[in-house]
Amino acid sequence: MADSNAIRAGRAYVELSGDSTKLTAALNQAATKLKTFGKLVQGFGKALAAASAAVTAPLIISAKYAGSVGEQFANMAKRTGASVESLSTLGYIASQTGTSMDAVETGVKKMQKTLYDARTGLKTASDALGELGLNAQKLEAMSADKQLATIGEAMRGISNPSERAALAIAIFGRSGTELLPMMLQGSSAMGAMAQQAQRLGLVLSTVDVEAAGAFNDKLSEVWQTLKVLAFQVGVAIIPPLTALANLAENVVAPMTAWVKANREAVVWVLAAGGALATAGAAAYLFGSAIVSAVGAFTTIAAAGTFAIGAIAAGAEIIAAIAAAVLTPIGAIAAAAAVFLAEVVAVGSALAGLAAYALYARGAFDPLIRVFKTLAGDASEAFRGISQALADGNIREAVEIFWAEVQLEFARGTNAVYHYWVYLRDQIRATAPGGNL
Repeated sequence: MADSNAIRAGRAYVELSGDSTKLTAALNQAATKLKTFGKLVQGFGKALAAASAAVTAPLIISAKYAGSVGEQFANMAKRTGASVESLSTLGYIASQTGTSMDAVETGVKKMQKTLYDARTGLKTASDALGELGLNAQKLEAMSADKQLATIGEAMRGISNPSERAALAIAIFGRSGTELLPMMLQGSSAMGAMAQQAQRLGLVLSTVDVEAAGAFNDKLSEVWQTLKVLAFQVGVAIIPPLTALANLAENVVAPMTAWVKANREAVVWVLAAGGALATAGAAAYLFGSAIVSAVGAFTTIAAAGTFAIGAIAAGAEIIAAIAAAVLTPIGAIAAAAAVFLAEVVAVGSALAGLAAYALYARGAFDPLIRVFKTLAGDASEAFRGISQALADGNIREAVEIFWAEVQLEFARGTNAVYHYWVYLRDQIRATAPGGNL
């Protein structure tokens, strides 16, 4: 009898084993929790990335837009001699009066030239300003927006539209008439619109515009650098691509010459391709017929082992046909019709055939041997085809191929048909009453 120490030792062993199971379960639970936590962290990271994209993408787009607008106004200021503040103010006033910014820029440039000409004594410029009661030197001391407002106010006093248009053209050039709707608002109205632009924050500063223009210039530099990089990559791979193109040219040119000299062979190849497609469809139909017949056999419980044997034999037959029997569709259609007719004729004898198969499982062996022989013949024929191709005689190879297809198909379908008749007769002989 075991003493108490032995019992306790055994109990301790059992408890230790139990503790290991609990530890394993706890570890598995901890691993599951860690996976869950990891997925939560992943989801949080994705959310942060999405939020970052939602915040930074519009900002980056805004920076690109600011750079484009800044460069536009900076260049306009250089072309017209007007300040960025005046041009941005005029941009708002123009938008409120249906005037384009292009007309404003063109008009301001011509106005600055007119003021210079008048100050230096050019009579036509002096006369135009004189008719409006304006002084070139005083106008030059004003900002561009105030110059336009002052000239516009003076034009409001001219009642004759033709004279007003002529003076506008004389001072502002061809865009003068386009500027009239804006200038005829008068200095008071244009001043109010300038103040509104200031309140709305639409007046740009020279400092901001210059910074934005510099940023846009930097982006242009980066883009130019990237294009040069792409160019250098292309230059680096041009030599191997040129070699490849030369190789392709050397290969394609002889092929083209051969096709021109052997057009009849190309037609034969096309015919062979059509035959392959036809044979494939025919083999599919033939195999489907065999599978359907074997499927009917499996409905009889006692014929289970026969069904397996028949499927194996059918598979081997189909393989032999696929390897050695490629036929035109007309011949296949006729053979398939005969075969299916025979299947229908013996439909009621399937039960007897299944019982007969229990002691005739080797009945398919002769048929399999026939198709193996056909496959061997086909292999010999294909060796002849290979030899003809090696000798450069494509036409002879095609003729051998087509003759072998027709011969092997005739042999194969004849063997299948006669063997089917044999099986049918055997089934009828075993059926009650001698017929079905």
